[in-house]
Amino acid sequence: MYDDEDLVLNDDFAREAENATDSDNPEPRCPCVFLLDTSGSMNTEDSYGISAISKLNTGLQTLKKAIMDDSKARKRVELALVNKNDQEIICKNRIGGGGSGDVYTTNDDNYVVKIYKSPLPEIASKLQFMISNVPDQPRSDNNHISLTWPLDILKDNRGNSGSVCGYLMKKAEGVILCEAWDRENWKGNATFSGHTWERALIIAYNVSVMVQNIHAKGYVIGDIKPDNILVRNDTSQITIIDTDSFQLKDSHEITHPCRWRTDEYEAPDINNEIRDKGLREPHQDCFTLAFMINCLLLHGWRPFAGYTGNDDVSEQKAMESGFSLYSGHCKPNKRFPSIECLPQSLSELFYRTFVTGHKNPRMRPSAREWTDAIESILETNRQGLSNCDVNGKHIFAAHLSACPWCALAKQRGRDDYEYQPPVIDGVSPQEIPPPRQKITPPVKNNPYINIPSPVGVNSQPKPLRQPKISPPAVSNFGLTIILTWTLINLIIACFFMYLNNSWHTAHM
Repeated sequence: MYDDEDLVLNDDFAREAENATDSDNPEPRCPCVFLLDTSGSMNTEDSYGISAISKLNTGLQTLKKAIMDDSKARKRVELALVNKNDQEIICKNRIGGGGSGDVYTTNDDNYVVKIYKSPLPEIASKLQFMISNVPDQPRSDNNHISLTWPLDILKDNRGNSGSVCGYLMKKAEGVILCEAWDRENWKGNATFSGHTWERALIIAYNVSVMVQNIHAKGYVIGDIKPDNILVRNDTSQITIIDTDSFQLKDSHEITHPCRWRTDEYEAPDINNEIRDKGLREPHQDCFTLAFMINCLLLHGWRPFAGYTGNDDVSEQKAMESGFSLYSGHCKPNKRFPSIECLPQSLSELFYRTFVTGHKNPRMRPSAREWTDAIESILETNRQGLSNCDVNGKHIFAAHLSACPWCALAKQRGRDDYEYQPPVIDGVSPQEIPPPRQKITPPVKNNPYINIPSPVGVNSQPKPLRQPKISPPAVSNFGLTIILTWTLINLIIACFFMYLNNSWHTAHM
């Protein structure tokens, strides 16, 4: 935390101005008031490692020099510095929480706070390090928050103890990630109405990008699970929450472990020793990342469900034994898509995660590899995707010769996706749809892909199709002329053949 003494303007120049009297300086005054943020969030560094508080102090030094160099400004400018440190935050309504603390709304609608139940002694240094080392977040046009990252440390003013009790963060919106792969939410007025397989890919991409950025900053998520990832159904943007549980090594080389876990999504190589110490590695995050991407793309089917052997093996036991869809030990039932609907590039990453990675966890693909693989499918005008001739909502991998969602709908007796008239040769049989909004290929510094919120058929993006090239059509009138002309020529030929035969007979 910073106070007034950290601002470089509070030096001899400021004291001279403070001690000056009207008789010393008869010039008219020009009051200037600076409201400065000197909270812990100003420790945040840019890509060049320069903190915001350093930039602020540099700016104040520049201002001082400019005023001092100007004879009139030196006499006329009166400065007042006000910092926004030590604001009072009032907790209002509890909106969530977990084992470590509860989250409350505040007197500012844009911010929420997490209040710890039993703050650990080292939590202050951990939070301070996080405030100063924020992972990169994708730029967006709607000021979306990709991480509920600590912005400032909260101290308890009850009893004047001044002890750390929690932290301030931006308010995030969305539903938990598993809602996106629950196909009961894909139709009608449900949460993800208008959902498509392309949108599932975009959500998977956005999750991979943020895990990649978190790892690049030296953090390990540890307790990574769908309950800690929020999705906005209107844009497919995601927010990772509960960030104060991340594992990190601070500037004093002290490791702050992740003390929380979820058995359901935890990598099988995390043994009791790792659990006790809480020390995780990025490849263990990547196991759960692959697990969630599998569920997104296979309509909620889990990679270790559907064991096909004779023994009674639970899903948890199958995961511990390495029995998965990709090892051939498990198979989805007829109500779910098979792994054949996945592009080869993704199938290979799943195999490395659940088969090769079961024996050697360090062989699991990184979050960056998932990002690149999904990006290659979505980029260049979606050349990795195809559209169905029956339902415009049926978007699938381009390597397939037939629509897998039509086949699945026939097996289930119902379609998982909403119906939208297909677009054939640019014209729908029921309407002429609006032009498809161009999806900009994701780039490393701006990896989010936003898609419009579907509201009814008319607002759906127009699926792209390669135009069918057909031979020139021949009208019925033209065909009649050709046949008539051919018949006349045939009659004339027969008549001349008859005359020729008659002449030969007469001269014999």
